[in-house]
Amino acid sequence: AAAAGGLEQSLFERLQRAGQAAAMLRTQYRMHPAIAAFPSSHFYDRQLLSGAELSLSRAAPFHARGSLRPLVFFDILEGRQTGARSLRNEAEAELAGHLLETVHRDYDDAFKGLTAAVVTPYKEQ
Repeated sequence: AAAAGGLEQSLFERLQRAGQAAAMLRTQYRMHPAIAAFPSSHFYDRQLLSGAELSLSRAAPFHARGSLRPLVFFDILEGRQTGARSLRNEAEAELAGHLLETVHRDYDDAFKGLTAAVVTPYKEQ
């Protein structure tokens, strides 16, 4: 659908191709530093830094638990299914649900006012 509407390129890409100079963001203030470290390392040659105060302001007691750190990758070896329009993985969805239940059960007070995101490459997940 994006390609049909001429939107297969981001606005940033279109501006660059039109000759607009790009400037790299050096310091970010929105993501937890552990989350920002991934794109910094894999896409920006470790040049993207986090604001110093983020480490303290984004800390939560459950981050000390290995499976509840701010950024965690799980390799689910089994359970990949095909959906009508996309892939889905019930085992991954169950794990994500279990982790969120654990946070609410064991750290309910610390979780008040916070949000959680589960990012998946599958539209049907």
